[in-house]
Amino acid sequence: MAAQFLRLEAFSVKDVQRVLGEADRDPVFCSHVENPYPPKWWFGSPEKVAEAVESHMNNLVPYLKKSGVIHYRKQRSDQRVLIGGVLSWPIPVARLALPHNGQLAKQLHQWILASIQWLHETFGNHLFGVCSHADEPYPHIHSMVVGDANLLHPGLLAEFEDGKRLANRREKKKRYKAAMRRLLDDYFQKVGSKFGLERTTGKRPLSRIKDRALASRILLLETKLAGVEDAESESMLDKIVEEAPKHPRPRMTF
Repeated sequence: MAAQFLRLEAFSVKDVQRVLGEADRDPVFCSHVENPYPPKWWFGSPEKVAEAVESHMNNLVPYLKKSGVIHYRKQRSDQRVLIGGVLSWPIPVARLALPHNGQLAKQLHQWILASIQWLHETFGNHLFGVCSHADEPYPHIHSMVVGDANLLHPGLLAEFEDGKRLANRREKKKRYKAAMRRLLDDYFQKVGSKFGLERTTGKRPLSRIKDRALASRILLLETKLAGVEDAESESMLDKIVEEAPKHPRPRMTF
C-alpha cells in the first residue's frame, strides 16, 4: 500500500467562504475539478462550520494593559479561525469503481470512519465538519476545525513559548516540523498502520503534475496494476512520474 497522506492548513476568517464553497462544490470555487458533484457530509455541514466561525469571531479576547488591568477587545480581522485538513486514500477512484473491487470500496469506507474517529479524538468539540469527495483521481476527506488556530493547530502551537511566538525563525520551523511529525506518527499508529498505509512521503504526487493527460495516463497504469505484480508497468509508472513537470508545492485546497 502507498504512503498515508495528511495535511493541515490554517485559514483566516476572510478565506472561510472560499474554503466552504470549494468543499461543498460551489461552481464559483471549484473550477479546478472537471466534473464536480456534491460531497458526502459525514459530520456537520457548511452551515454549522460557518455558524461556528461567526460565534468564535463574536467572542471578545482578553488582554492585559500596562496598568495591569484586563480589558477585552474584538477578534483580529485576520484571525486564523479555521483549520482545514486533507486525508487522502491511495487507491484511485477508477479502480474502486470496478465491479470486482467491492472489498476495496468497503475498506475505503472503514478508513473514512476510522479517520473521523481520530479527528474527533484529536480536535474534540472544535471539529465542525467532515466531508468526502470522489470527483477527483483519488478519494479524500476534508476536515474543518474551528477556533484559535494558534492553539488548535499542532504545528502553530509549537511555535509559542509562555504565550508568545518565538522570534527565531529557524527554531519556529524546527518546532513546527517536530510537532507535525508527532501528529503524523499518531495518525499512523491509530489509523494508517491498521489499513496497510506506510509512514513515509508519497511516491506518486499526481496533484503536482501539470499535464492532465499525463496524470490520466499515470492513473490508467495504476489501474492496470490493480494489486497484481507487473514489474514492467511499475517501472514505466515510476519513470513517467519522475520525469513529469511538476507544479510548485500547492496550498492545500478543498
